[in-house]
Amino acid sequence: MSDRIDLYPIVIIEDRYSGVYSGGAWLAIAKAEDYYEGRERRGEFCLYAGPSGSDPEAHAFGAQIPYIDWIAAGETPDDALSNLKAKNPKK
Repeated sequence: MSDRIDLYPIVIIEDRYSGVYSGGAWLAIAKAEDYYEGRERRGEFCLYAGPSGSDPEAHAFGAQIPYIDWIAAGETPDDALSNLKAKNPKK
């Protein structure tokens, strides 16, 4: 058994607002099939609400990104993935 937190499946999407609220043009989402607050899957939430929602919704969610371990922003898809892995180091 690996001592790394299992992040897969990881979904990487382009930020609707080009990083204005999230801090990066791309978002990496860990365990994208897991439910966010019991409502919808993380990947769906990020595509249709939260970082892709209205300006106020994206602003509010973007402020939380540094404190949430399952999502990270980056200037490129690779940066977003690297930042996500850095938020979830080996235990």
